[in-house]
Amino acid sequence: MAEIETPDVDAEEQHREDQVTVDPGIEDTDSAYGDELSIYTASVTSSVTDFQKRYHASKEGRYLLPNDEQENDRLDMHHALIRATLKEKLYLAPIRDAPGRVIDICTGTGIWAIEFADLFPSAEVLGNDLSPIQPKLCLKPGGWVEFQDWDAMMQSADGTGKGSYIEQYITRTLAAFEKAGYIVRPGIFLEKWMKDTGFVNVKVTKFIVPLGAWAKDKHYFEQTLEASAMAALTRIENWTKEEVDFLIAKTKNDARNPKIHSEFHLYVIYPQILFVLNNDLIG
Repeated sequence: MAEIETPDVDAEEQHREDQVTVDPGIEDTDSAYGDELSIYTASVTSSVTDFQKRYHASKEGRYLLPNDEQENDRLDMHHALIRATLKEKLYLAPIRDAPGRVIDICTGTGIWAIEFADLFPSAEVLGNDLSPIQPKLCLKPGGWVEFQDWDAMMQSADGTGKGSYIEQYITRTLAAFEKAGYIVRPGIFLEKWMKDTGFVNVKVTKFIVPLGAWAKDKHYFEQTLEASAMAALTRIENWTKEEVDFLIAKTKNDARNPKIHSEFHLYVIYPQILFVLNNDLIG
C-alpha cells in the first residue's frame, strides 16, 4: 500500500521575476481543469494490456510509457507543446537551406519528421524509434545534431509548488523511473555529454514551460499524468491502479490552483561535429 502524504501548501502569493506571467483571469474553478477526484473510485479490471492501456513489448516491457492511440495523441500534443515553446520552429540549429539527410531519433508518431520533410522537400528524412538496429555513423563531418529534452524534475521559483501533490507526483514517478534505470533529468546533462563526446560549438537554450492553471498557456500537463505514472508506479513500486488514480486526481486539483506556480525546464542543444582538414580540426 502506497502512503500518499497530504501536502501543506502555502497559499500566499510570492513575488517572482520570470519569463512566465500569471494570468489574472484564471479562477480556481477553471472549467478546463475539471474536478476528477471521483475517478479513483472506479473499478477497472486489469488485462494483458495493463489497465486497458497498450504497452510496447520491447526488451521485456522496459519502456514504461504506453503506445496506444491515446499515447499517440499525447505525443502529438507533446510535439505541439515544444513547437509552441520554440515559437513555431522545428529546430534551432543553424542548418543550411538544403539539409540533405536528416534522422529523427525517437520519432514517435513521425509528426516532426513529416513536418520537417514538408519544410525541406529535397531532404531525405528518416524517422527511427524502438528498434534493435541503429546506425553508428549518421552525421557528416561539420554537420549539426540537435537534441530537445527535459529536466523532468518539477521547479517552483517562488516556492509555491513545494509540498504540493504536483511535487509528490513528480518525485514518486521519477523515483520509479530511476529505479527502472532511466535518466529522468537528461536536459541538464546534455551539454556535458556533448562536450565529453567531442562535439564543438555547443549551443544551449533553456525554456521555462509552466504547469497547471496559473500560466497563460496551460499546455498539456494533466494529459500526461496517467501516461507517465501508471506503468511506472504499478510495475516498479507495486501501487494499485486505485492508488495511482487517487494521486493523479489530487495532482489535477493542485494543477487547478492558480496560486501554485510550477514548471518544467526544456533544453534545446545543438553541437557540431569536428572534421579534419590538412591536419587541422574544423568545426
